[in-house]
Amino acid sequence: MRITHPFHPLCGRTFELICRRRHWGEDRVVYEGQNGRLCTIASAWTDIEPPDGFRLVAAGT
Repeated sequence: MRITHPFHPLCGRTFELICRRRHWGEDRVVYEGQNGRLCTIASAWTDIEPPDGFRLVAAGT
């Protein structure tokens, strides 16, 4: 899994996906961060989600 959100500090880095769950009312992915600590991020901010149609149109693609 790769973090794709342009403003996230880890944008472009890849991580091994541990699982995908619903946390805090949204779909999130769990991955192993620094020092073996489990971290979560919105799945929409990764390449695991299909591209958002609005963002594709807005980007002109």
